[in-house]
Amino acid sequence: MTAHNEETPRGNGANPEHLIGDPMSNDIVHAVDGELRVSSETIAERTEIQHASVLRIVRDNQAEFEVFGHLGFEIRDAYQGHKATVAHLNEQQATLLMTFMRNSPVVKAFKIELVRQFFEMRQALNATPALPDFTTPEGALRMFQLAAKQAEELVAAKAEVAELAPLATLAKTHVKGKGDIARQAFARDVVKWAIGEGVTVKVPEVFEFLGRQLDLFVVGNRSDNGNATVSGERRGLSTTEKGVSKLNGYAFETGKLTAKGVEYAWARIQKYIEEHGTLVLPKKEKVA
Repeated sequence: MTAHNEETPRGNGANPEHLIGDPMSNDIVHAVDGELRVSSETIAERTEIQHASVLRIVRDNQAEFEVFGHLGFEIRDAYQGHKATVAHLNEQQATLLMTFMRNSPVVKAFKIELVRQFFEMRQALNATPALPDFTTPEGALRMFQLAAKQAEELVAAKAEVAELAPLATLAKTHVKGKGDIARQAFARDVVKWAIGEGVTVKVPEVFEFLGRQLDLFVVGNRSDNGNATVSGERRGLSTTEKGVSKLNGYAFETGKLTAKGVEYAWARIQKYIEEHGTLVLPKKEKVA
């Protein structure tokens, strides 16, 4: 009896023009619980590469993929009692995977379609909701509530900055002469600084602190992982740089700290390490 590999390719003999030539095709990127994902099965099928090979790339470089968020694997029933393993990648992870693949007409066409669908679906998910109709009592109340919430956030931010003023003065040595700095570059600076302080800090820990503790960047298993949060942008501490790469023509989004945000984050990081001896945040308690 011949054993079947769990990553048996699907549809690799299909006409590639049918798979990726249709600009209206919307079966590559899917929204799962509000998050954009593309499966390793779809990537294998659309690039005419065996699924086992696609999964091997992901597994061999898992640490690099998880820089851009949690890497989710699904194990499901396949034919004849076998199990099939499928990876579900967010936008950054899918883009990284594409860089590991050799270019061919089929792969290049798929890359273009993948970028297009991620962009269009992200635009749809992030569409700005309409403002309340302030000419109605309900709408006026909602507008007041939104304004009050923003005011509360600004007051809280000012109070926090005042509390951290002494540490912020020290933190300025890290940002002198610098403008906006990418989240990754900032994390590397923190790791280097921590070594000099005799403390072990890892890049993912910095990402978690900036996201969970300071609410500056999106964290978790989301397609916009690493982008600036609404709160971070509103406070003028973080921003998301968007553009198109001159090297490959791909659209990109890079989460960055503003100069004010770097000063603020350094102060908070120094204070946390002074109090706890580490930058590791306590694990979230699971709700029964």
